[in-house]
Amino acid sequence: MNGSSHTVAPGVDVVALRTPTLPPAEHTNCYLVGCSSITVIDPGSPWEDQRARLIEELMARAAAGAHIERILLSHRHHDHVAGTMALQGELRARGWAVPIVAHPITTKWLQDDVEVNEAINDLDLLRCGERTLRALWTPGHAPGHLAFHDEASDVMIAGDLVAAVGTIAIDPADGNLGDYLSSLQRIRALRPSVLLPSHGPPIDDAVGTLDRYIAHRHMRSDQICAALPKHQPCGPEALVPSVYPDLHPKAHALATAQIESHLRWLVAERRVEGSGDAYCLQS
Repeated sequence: MNGSSHTVAPGVDVVALRTPTLPPAEHTNCYLVGCSSITVIDPGSPWEDQRARLIEELMARAAAGAHIERILLSHRHHDHVAGTMALQGELRARGWAVPIVAHPITTKWLQDDVEVNEAINDLDLLRCGERTLRALWTPGHAPGHLAFHDEASDVMIAGDLVAAVGTIAIDPADGNLGDYLSSLQRIRALRPSVLLPSHGPPIDDAVGTLDRYIAHRHMRSDQICAALPKHQPCGPEALVPSVYPDLHPKAHALATAQIESHLRWLVAERRVEGSGDAYCLQS
C-alpha cells in the first residue's frame, strides 16, 4: 500500500479522490474492498492526476499479487462515475479485463456515458477476496443507488445515503424523498456498526446518525408546512427565506430544489396540495 490509501475497516481501504462534488465536500471516497481480489467502488474523478493516484495504488497491489476483480458503482452521479471508463481502459492496457458493475437502473441512466458490463441487484452477494458484500437497493438520492453491507464486520459502505462532510441533497429531477426515507429506515434496521460514506471519514455512530438524518427530514417537512400559505399557492422558491433564513444567495437554487423534493413528498402524504410552482396546505 502506498500513501494514496488508508484502511477504514477490515479489508476495506479508501482513496479519497478530488472530484467536482457539492461543497463543502471536495473529494469522493473510492473504496478498495478485498486484499487478494479487489473490488473498486466509485472511481469518481474526471481529473488525470487523481486517476493516476488510483492507478498507482492498484498497480502496487497487483505487483504484490492482488487481482483487480471489478469496478462497482453505487449510483449514477458524476462525482462517483466520472473516472470509470478511463480506469477500465487503463487496466485493459495493462492486461486486466475488469468489468463495470451497477444496478440496472443506473445502467440505463448511464448508457450514453458509461458502458456497464454486469448487473447487480438487491440482495446479491459479491465475493471481494476475503470479504463478502451484500448489495442493498437504496433509492431516493438516486433511483439506482446501492449500499454494500459487509455482514461479517457489520460495516456498511453507504454511498450517498449519508455524508460525514456536508449533507445529502435530494434533487427532484432524479431523487425521491419518500424513497430516501425508506432507504434510511432499511439501513437503520440492519443496525450497522460503521457507515463508510462517499464523502468524509467513517461514521462510527451509525444508528444515531441514521436517526438524526430521518428526524432532520421530518423536521424540515414540518418547517415547510409551517411556512406554506393555506389558500394562496406558492412555489418552492418563495419558501427559501423562511426555511433557510441565513442561506447565502448562491445556494438558493439548491435550497429551492430541496424544498420542492419535500413538497412532492408532502403531496404524496396528503399534507399538501399542488404541484410544480403552486403548493398550499391541504384544505
